[in-house]
Amino acid sequence: MSACQFCHQRHHTLLHNTASATSVTAPAHNADNVQHVGANYAAEDVAQVENATALSAIGSSTDTAAARSSSCLKSSPNLVPTNLRTVLLATALVKVRDCSGRFQSARLLLDYGSHASFVTESCVQRLGLPRTSSTVVITGIGSSQGGRSRGETLLSLSSYSSDQCYAINALILPKITSDLPTQALATHTWPHIQGLVLADPNFMKPGPIDILVGVDVMDRLICSEIRKGPQGTPITQRTVFGWTLFGSVDGASSSNPRLQSLHCDVQLDRALTRLWELEEAPQKRHLTYEERFCEEHFESTHQRSPDGRFIVELPLKADVTLGESR
Repeated sequence: MSACQFCHQRHHTLLHNTASATSVTAPAHNADNVQHVGANYAAEDVAQVENATALSAIGSSTDTAAARSSSCLKSSPNLVPTNLRTVLLATALVKVRDCSGRFQSARLLLDYGSHASFVTESCVQRLGLPRTSSTVVITGIGSSQGGRSRGETLLSLSSYSSDQCYAINALILPKITSDLPTQALATHTWPHIQGLVLADPNFMKPGPIDILVGVDVMDRLICSEIRKGPQGTPITQRTVFGWTLFGSVDGASSSNPRLQSLHCDVQLDRALTRLWELEEAPQKRHLTYEERFCEEHFESTHQRSPDGRFIVELPLKADVTLGESR
């Protein structure tokens, strides 16, 4: 029998009270600790020792993390609460050529984390663009299924400041994202954007997104010029459509702040329906006299002709007289 870890007497450590047992420090090697207990104790005692050790380790790590978080907050006076910040994503107003060759306005989002480009179903219908079939499966964060594309189309984009067009292939989705930005921003006079031609003059107003441009064509649309302003102001980057703004904006709170979040639809209703179908008892169909007569008549009279066609006699009732008929 091993000695107690508290009083070093010849009894088990768990005989002490709960407060003392949970204050056991985590050993360096859990495997060595279990071996040191000895084979004279039951497996339940070993499990209790391991649980007490794990609880102590979790409690100490939680206290350490909380202390570090508190110290970081105290040492960072420039941190701004979440409800006082708004994150801007790079948007642009562009011209898109429709089926008749005329240009229509659309709102575009530059996404550096997307492998492909997308366009909404409503935008394709409004432009009257032809589409090709495509069954590409869209996945998001955590490999969540975002559905299948409704086809693929060719977009011809142009800026309002030049006539040069850029052709991109885009997958068609019912909806790309919610309105951006998530809340209206007050008009700011940031020094680093003065005199710049903005790609989206209405960047401060929430609006729908028609097109998402991914990294597959980003090299043709992004320029190397970048401007950074003071802390709490967005970064500006030059594109072929103008200067875009993205980043965190301080002091942009509203009465009802909203946070942009991702929603993963696991299609619970479909899973429950399938479960009910699997658990449902098989249903036995009860046939009427006429239905059973028709099935037996078909099984006894049908045959297949040499040319491959099936032949079956008409199911006439035997007890019915037709009478005199021409």
